Amino acid sequence: MARHMSRRGRNGSAMVEFAIALPLLLAILTATMDYGWFFLQRSAVLNAAKDSARLAVAAPADTDPTDLAREHMESIMDAANIPCGTDCTLDATLVDVSGTLALTLSVSRIFEPLAGLVPLPDQTSAKVTMYMEHQDPAYYGL
Repeated sequence: MARHMSRRGRNGSAMVEFAIALPLLLAILTATMDYGWFFLQRSAVLNAAKDSARLAVAAPADTDPTDLAREHMESIMDAANIPCGTDCTLDATLVDVSGTLALTLSVSRIFEPLAGLVPLPDQTSAKVTMYMEHQDPAYYGL
């Protein structure tokens, strides 16, 4: 003998199933948003570091490439709507790599998650090293 559930009983069971599934779906949605936000910021930091280093290694004469890299990095981050403000640390230094002048650009930015339900790193960071176009430090007024 098959039992037939009344319409009211079916609606009630659907509400209970929805109430059980909703928190899980919301948790998955917020975790996805947090991971997406983290990877967006990570990508922006890495691309800004690479682009700034690329610009700085070809700096014109009497221009400090480290200052040029810092300014360009901040403008890129602002354009990506992820401004540095006090959340970023920028470090651009000229280094000697086996007798060749190179620029090392490091940036890190504090990461603030949207919901904070999943464990994520506290900061995003990137480090890029590129050889300078002109190898004489006097060219840059240094």
